[in-house]
Amino acid sequence: METKHFVKRIFQILIVILAAGMGIAISAGCLEWYRISNPSSSISMGVLALTYIGSGLVCGCIGLLFSSKGADFLVQKGMHIFQQFVQLPFPQFMSALTLMLAGLVIASLLTNILHFMGDSVFTTAFSAILYVALGALGYTIGYVRSADFQQYIRSFFSLPKHSFHRKTHRAARKGASRGIPDKLLDSSALIDGRIVDLYKAGFFEGDLIVPDFIVEELHHIADSQDPSKRARGKRGLDTITSLQNLSSAHVRTMQENSEDTTDTDVRLLRLSTDTGAVVITTDLNLTKVAGISGIHVINLNELATILRPTVLPGARLTATVIKEGREASQGIAYTDDGTMIVIEDGRNHIGETLSLIVTSSLQTNAGRMIFARQDET
Repeated sequence: METKHFVKRIFQILIVILAAGMGIAISAGCLEWYRISNPSSSISMGVLALTYIGSGLVCGCIGLLFSSKGADFLVQKGMHIFQQFVQLPFPQFMSALTLMLAGLVIASLLTNILHFMGDSVFTTAFSAILYVALGALGYTIGYVRSADFQQYIRSFFSLPKHSFHRKTHRAARKGASRGIPDKLLDSSALIDGRIVDLYKAGFFEGDLIVPDFIVEELHHIADSQDPSKRARGKRGLDTITSLQNLSSAHVRTMQENSEDTTDTDVRLLRLSTDTGAVVITTDLNLTKVAGISGIHVINLNELATILRPTVLPGARLTATVIKEGREASQGIAYTDDGTMIVIEDGRNHIGETLSLIVTSSLQTNAGRMIFARQDET
């Protein structure tokens, strides 16, 4: 917190100095225009000094009024950019950094041309604006168009287009030689978070692979303006960190050197076909598409359903009625593992904890449903 406060003070000072410099530059431009328009007139040094000092003080005071909010904005944006750099996949990080440096080099060349015309406060201020604008523009282009930049670099150095696929084929053959296929993690499985506990329990073996486009998708979700989406994206990124911190887990990211910008589900299934890895997800539609394509997919929701204990008719349960059912007089409750219980004549007992007897159960695509009635014995 002290560091953040110190950085804010530095930004406030820079804002005031920049505002004062802009005021002096404006007054210098106005005086230069006056000299050109009135070549016969002369301006005394006292008037020049008062003009420069007055304009600098006025603009400096204006800058001081807005310095606090401006510094807060700069600190917030700076922290956001820093977090982006930390969380960026390495190829995207390198493309953003490279194009940002290219923008700064172009700004340096342009400012040299300006200084040939003569040094002044105006040229200095304009040079600073050029550096900031072109550096930010280069970073933005590198961040957004990283796939195109990587494709251009690969073409420039005549790198094989499918070198990535040959690399992943070798990795797949290495995993296949051990008899344990690698696991590709979908964003929905990472957001779900249960993969950490399941891996600890030994349900999955082999390397866990997080493709770079999945990391990028989670990063975009974490930057969403919607609080719920932002929380889901952060949970997915935290899951990756938790898996990497497990001593027993072999987690690695995989770079897809491709200009493909299609849907992430399509890219994930294509990557699974190329590498022979198993896809882990909670997305029902992705599971169905993979089944049609003959791709091996593990759906965590299906796994959780299979692992739920079988409830036979006549078994006794205790549950709290929380809402009304769809049909008249029905009440709805849930078991500890989230299984829905439909209670006969339970509508009038909302909020009460009842002893129940299971009458039947039904397996659906959404999960298992238990039908029960009150135990009146």
